[in-house]
Amino acid sequence: MEDFRLLIVQTGGTIDKDYPKRKGGYSFELCDSGALSVLRKVQPSFPFRLVTPCLEDSQDLTNQHRFIYSTGPRDLTFYLKDTHSRNTPRPHVTFQAARCSSRHLILRACQEAAAERHILVTHGTDTILPTATYLATHLHPHPVIVLTGAFLPERFKDSDADFNVGVAVGAMQGGLPPGVYVALGGRVWSWDRVTRLESGQFVSVQ
Repeated sequence: MEDFRLLIVQTGGTIDKDYPKRKGGYSFELCDSGALSVLRKVQPSFPFRLVTPCLEDSQDLTNQHRFIYSTGPRDLTFYLKDTHSRNTPRPHVTFQAARCSSRHLILRACQEAAAERHILVTHGTDTILPTATYLATHLHPHPVIVLTGAFLPERFKDSDADFNVGVAVGAMQGGLPPGVYVALGGRVWSWDRVTRLESGQFVSVQ
């Protein structure tokens, strides 16, 4: 595909977790982007960059509006981390927003995509489907958005992160039409054609 440019939207979830490094830590911590780590290892020929509109466990992601970032009682600003594939320092993008939900921040990051028409959203698997639905119903017109994640952190030896990111990026270059998709376990579904069983497995809607 000519002129393929990828925007990675990091939101948190298991794919970005690691063992705690802080003294007294007893749980996993969210850290650097697992998808960015995967792409840096393979050094693809297409340009890519990363934005991080939020960094949360997916069970904490909601549609409820709340104060996200405050620099003072009258100055409420959300800072969007912008990390390029070559570690080029770039100024933060700022949004003026008094109250905002985590999913709205993800939506805004997709809306603010510049030259990219292909967006990879990394997300926790617990609530990946509600976020896919939110993006599909609120974002118009649609670029090609594929949400993916992992059941084990990317830093773990037996993680499925590399495979899932590879399937998602490959599907984008295979001619997916504009829309919102979910890529997990070697399958790619339209956002409204997938469900999750009690066992945790993602399957096609019958």
